[in-house]
Amino acid sequence: MAEPLHPSQVVTPQGVLHFEPWTHSIISRLHNLLPFGLRRINAAQIGADFGIVMKWGEDRLQFVKQQPPEVSIDDARTVYLANSLLIASTIPAFLVRGHEGCFWPFNYIRQKAERIETGIAYAGMERVGYGDDYTRTRAFDAAIGDGFTDMMETFIEELKLQSRQMGITLQDCIGLDVRDQQHLGSIAFDFMILDREVICLKTCIREDDPVWTVLRANGIDSVIHLPSVPIEI
Repeated sequence: MAEPLHPSQVVTPQGVLHFEPWTHSIISRLHNLLPFGLRRINAAQIGADFGIVMKWGEDRLQFVKQQPPEVSIDDARTVYLANSLLIASTIPAFLVRGHEGCFWPFNYIRQKAERIETGIAYAGMERVGYGDDYTRTRAFDAAIGDGFTDMMETFIEELKLQSRQMGITLQDCIGLDVRDQQHLGSIAFDFMILDREVICLKTCIREDDPVWTVLRANGIDSVIHLPSVPIEI
């Protein structure tokens, strides 16, 4: 018998991780914080309940990517997995830092001639009025969202710390560039952070996915399951 796309929990070596259903309050909060919002869709065949709007008319959702060096096709899978584990381990540390709003860290992978670009990119926005007194810099806020720059810098700080603690190599960052999805290739719909909650965007939950163990080992015992895909309107 095939495993269900949306199990209520997975069992990891660190304990059980529960998947909680989304609520209308969560949808409303996310819709107000995402630049183009999200839409309820009927995509049961791929397990999605919602579409995150990546393009509205001629406007495209913008992200900031940590520009990595290109790697060989053989190395790309290893780098992608390493980034997935680092993102998962950084999320609990980021939550402790107390940001209010939506933050979306994700893996991306793009074919470039004979090489592969696979790295980490970000989007997000802090809640209106939150953090005005302590925001250190607003370098990318105009392109991405109010308060985004401070959230991204916090996440990258914790990402570097997790890399050292876990012994997982974090790619060198050549620079931080604003790009839309067209320039990122394929992006992973894995996790999003909403205030103090972890949102799981995956449309198919695999129990053998190592990110569950990483989350559970770092104190996360439940996530909100909001299976989503990218859409254009």
